[in-house]
Parts: sequence; C-alpha cells; structure tokens
Amino acid sequence: MRKLRDRISEPVKRTVRQKCGYACIICRQIPYDYDHWPHPYSGPESDRADNLILLCDSCHRKRPSTYSNIIIKQFLNNISRTPPGFSLAATQSNFSIVWPGVTIQSRQSDIRIGGKEIVNIQVTDNPLEPVIITASFTNRAGHIVSEITRNEQSHILKIFRDNVWDVQWLSNRGIFRQKLGDVYLDISLSSSEIKIRRLCFCYKGIAAIGDERRGLRIIKGYQALEINDVEFNNVNTAIDLEGSGEYRDFINVNLWRLPANQTHRGMRYLDVRNSSVIGDVGDPVFVF
Repeated sequence: MRKLRDRISEPVKRTVRQKCGYACIICRQIPYDYDHWPHPYSGPESDRADNLILLCDSCHRKRPSTYSNIIIKQFLNNISRTPPGFSLAATQSNFSIVWPGVTIQSRQSDIRIGGKEIVNIQVTDNPLEPVIITASFTNRAGHIVSEITRNEQSHILKIFRDNVWDVQWLSNRGIFRQKLGDVYLDISLSSSEIKIRRLCFCYKGIAAIGDERRGLRIIKGYQALEINDVEFNNVNTAIDLEGSGEYRDFINVNLWRLPANQTHRGMRYLDVRNSSVIGDVGDPVFVF
C-alpha cells in the first residue's frame, strides 16, 4: 500500500502545508507527515485539504489518546504565534558549508553581502558543540524567509511563514518556493554540513544566486559575476560585497539571463590573506 504522502496530490499537500504553517501543528517541529483530521481515512475522498493536518512522528503517535479534537483545533488556530523550527543535532568539529559550484574554506566568513553573512560558523572550545552556526536566507524581495539561530539548548531553524509561498520538507531537506516552479532555496541540514543546492539571496541591491549545475552568480546593480568550479582554501573571506546603493527589482527578473561581466571558472585560490578574494571590501584580489 502506498504511503499517504505519495497518494495525496501535490496541490492538496501544498494547501495543507500552507494551512499548517509548514510544520507539525502541535510541537511546530520539522520534519512532519500528513495525517487525517478531523475525520479518519475512509477512502480517496478523505484526502482533502480540509481533512488533513501536519504532525511529526512523535505527536502522531500520541494522537488521539493525548490530543483530542478540541486541542488539535486550538493548535490549528494558534499556529501563527509560533514559527516552525528544526532542531539541529550537535554539530561536528569538521562542519562544512557546501555551496553550489563553489568550495570555500575560510578563516572568517564565506560570503558576505551588504555586510550581512549568509552563513557564519564560529569555532568554540566546547567538545560537545565545537561550532556555532548562524544563517539568514531571503527571498527575491529581500525579505528574510529562514534563519538559523542558537538558543540555550540547540540550533534552531526558523521559517517566517508570512514571507514564503510554500516550504516542502523531505526529511532534513527543505525546498522554498516563491511560486509554482520557482525554487529560491533548496537546503539540507545535518550535524556535519549545510548543503545549499539552490540559492537566491537578495539584500541591499545585490543578489547571490546559485544551483548545482550552473554554479554561483553574483549580481550587483547591472553587473553580473559568474563563479563555477572554484575553490577558496584558507582565505579570510571568499566573497564580500557592499550594497550597491541603488534599488534593483529582482522579483520578476530572470537573473541567469543577465550577461556576465566577469567569469571565474576552474580556479583555485590558496591562502589569500586579503580582506576578501572577490568583492569591493578591503583589498580584494578581484574588484567587482
């Protein structure tokens, strides 16, 4: 027998995710699965958006003995008060960030746009948690859609549901969509790495976009820089760009079609101790 998630149509699943705020309606954790409520499954006609909710495995096992229909309804009515979160396991000392088309090993930060780091890793002396991670991801309008922060107990990934159209979680992999067919963030989380398969980070007139096939592209104003199959090893900062100071509407623009002013392909940068390798901050190797 097919799993419930495979049997439900994609439009219905998307409506359920939007209704439930992209996380378990009770504990607000990710990952989740689809569960029938308020009526139990009685055939394909039960697979309707108004008869489905999102529950994590733990909360699913507790229902219906712990969570009555009244309690579940209360959780549904209050989901807007608690953003969804994903608790990351204790990080490992060899934690890495996998960027699309770019390998970066930096001493300070990998990519900084307008003074804002997309992902930051801080090394600690705590053997139980050797690194602390912070991250911020935006949509094409420059609004924050997700953040990784650290509380007293663990790393938490938050989703700002008012700034997203759809977020689909497949185990530890999150796919963020601006609209149907427009994925602007595809990210996987584990104790050893953050893997970014697709990225569209827009901030202060600069856009950083990338996917595994085409690599990374930086757009500043009306200039475009393509970076693919490039390694940065033991550098202070790989890419560091200040805000362009001019407004650029990235929402309805195909950023991959803009002609590239510079292309860096198949290059290796080792032990560059300038402020940045590519950018306009400090003394970069390449000014963009």
